[in-house]
Amino acid sequence: MKLKITRAVTIAVVIILLIIFKNDLFSNGKTNSYTIIPKTRVPTQYLDSQAGFEITLPRGWEKVITQAGNLADFKASSAIIIPGTGEYSPYIYVVSAPDQFPSLDALVSADISSISLQTINFLNISSTPETINGQPANLLVYSFRLTNTPPLTSAQLVVVRNDTEYGVTGTSLTSDWPQYSAAIKKALLSLQI
Repeated sequence: MKLKITRAVTIAVVIILLIIFKNDLFSNGKTNSYTIIPKTRVPTQYLDSQAGFEITLPRGWEKVITQAGNLADFKASSAIIIPGTGEYSPYIYVVSAPDQFPSLDALVSADISSISLQTINFLNISSTPETINGQPANLLVYSFRLTNTPPLTSAQLVVVRNDTEYGVTGTSLTSDWPQYSAAIKKALLSLQI
């Protein structure tokens, strides 16, 4: 079955691509060559002036340069990964794209639908309204699998501002989620746009 990818589901599609790419990055259980070893264990502000966002990273996390293929529709694609070994180290990434939806609810619905169609065992755990810089936002928490992955859990903050959709997603193994969920959610909710 061919899956038609449209601009209407850009955030969700890139999320899946980044999950697949991130797993390739950590293949063979080795730390990737792009990982920056943290010099400090205090929270770090990451500012992307080109994409127009700022986020506070969890303690010990740093920006890692990644290449996830052609993301021409996106103003920015930044991946933030915790240094570690193994194929499924927890990570956070931020994507942005031109807004294509009449409302935040429509964006969230399309996002959930797209992710559920492209993953295995999708389970929408929660959907919570939030506010980021005075803008309505939504924090989704869901679990899923891809074809060759163990169960994963993600939290995704979705917000629209100035005709741009922002999707900030943190993911870990479902078995590790209790350990990382508070830090991931705090980082996502620190988004400034």
